[in-house]
Amino acid sequence: MFLLISVNLCIVLMTPITNTQAICNDMAVSSELIVLNGNANGNPNEILGIWLMANKNVKVEIFKTGNEYRGKVIWMGKDANKKNFTIGGIILDNMVYNAVTCKYEGGNFYGRGHKLNCELTLVEKDLIEVMVSKGFLYEIRYCTRVS
Repeated sequence: MFLLISVNLCIVLMTPITNTQAICNDMAVSSELIVLNGNANGNPNEILGIWLMANKNVKVEIFKTGNEYRGKVIWMGKDANKKNFTIGGIILDNMVYNAVTCKYEGGNFYGRGHKLNCELTLVEKDLIEVMVSKGFLYEIRYCTRVS
């Protein structure tokens, strides 16, 4: 997905007499668009739904409470590590959408007995990048949309 941003160019012309004129013109359409990766339509609720974690053994439902996004375990495969997760357990909380970065930031991920910092990025309609960190150590995984 891509986010298109229109850019206006402002040119300042100095004349030899002390006048300063600012002429602001739209750039030609072909050079007016800057393409950035991110949530194309700016809809932060696009992340809502059911996601299969990278290990393919846990499904998480991402839902919204107030301005925060949260995630709870709704299914575990037979090979899932039952020590890390429980069905109905909250594993994501305090995620807030940042419209500037197109990321869900400031949240926590709970797993393996630890509370980790978490950041989510909707890479594509059906793909989330999950970055968890503790201090300067971090790990990136990808989750795919189930529904």
